[in-house]
Amino acid sequence: MLKIKKNKDLDSSQSRITYLINQLSNSLDNEELSKTYNRLLIERATIRKKLENKKSNNVLINFCEKLNRKKNKKLICDYFKI
Repeated sequence: MLKIKKNKDLDSSQSRITYLINQLSNSLDNEELSKTYNRLLIERATIRKKLENKKSNNVLINFCEKLNRKKNKKLICDYFKI
């Protein structure tokens, strides 16, 4: 039950951030707005990555990823889908 609530919270924050990104995409001339836009893009990408990791059902893969997490440094490109 708690996992479902966390996923719903992540989904709602992702939709909120997507809405803000759409609003800011029209006015990127200002430097402060452009920085905020970039920060929101990174936040949305991290939320998507968290949701993707939570939705994977393979327990063995999740366990192995947790063990290797300390060894592997995350890059910004890891959060964006290709």
